Amino acid sequence: MDLEVVTEPTQTGIDIVSVAEMKQHMRITHSMLDDQIEAAIEEAAASLHGRRGILNRTIFPMRYVRYFSSWSACRRTIKLPYPPLIDVVAITVDDGGSPLTEVDTSDYLVRAQGIVGEIQFLSGVTLPTPVVSPRAIGVVYDAGYQEYPHNLRRLIKIIAAHNIENTEATINEPRQMMINRMVELGYGWLLNQLRVPYWED
Repeated sequence: MDLEVVTEPTQTGIDIVSVAEMKQHMRITHSMLDDQIEAAIEEAAASLHGRRGILNRTIFPMRYVRYFSSWSACRRTIKLPYPPLIDVVAITVDDGGSPLTEVDTSDYLVRAQGIVGEIQFLSGVTLPTPVVSPRAIGVVYDAGYQEYPHNLRRLIKIIAAHNIENTEATINEPRQMMINRMVELGYGWLLNQLRVPYWED
């Protein structure tokens, strides 16, 4: 899948969970750990976000472009990975002219529901003929959360709290088995709600 980041996100984990919220979650009242708490929030959110994130979805709003070599390569239905989809900005075609030809928005429908966003071209529409190039067709789109859901905020708190309380690698030590299993249960339950199954076409 030929996917490129156009605009990196400007938001970070602190835009999802504040230090004050994290301290309330952990029942911490002093400020000695504030820098460590902020770093843990940032790391937890980053571990979930984007192409390398464990959720296989876009957390922070950002812009992608997905490329195709031809219309047959996308079977006239274009899937947009790493949801949630915010909007399709443009579909451009290199047809040999300059500038690139942009497909009219009235020629397709955009569906943001489901595992991935999807563009469906309307029946009978004549699309520009692309040149022979691996990146002849480009779909520019925005993805990410416009409002961060509660279960995502909760998941970040669980991961960050674990990393704050355990500064080194952890194992299921018998004396802490109950605590470990409780963390694992909450983590796994939230992960299953948010993770997008991996796919590639």
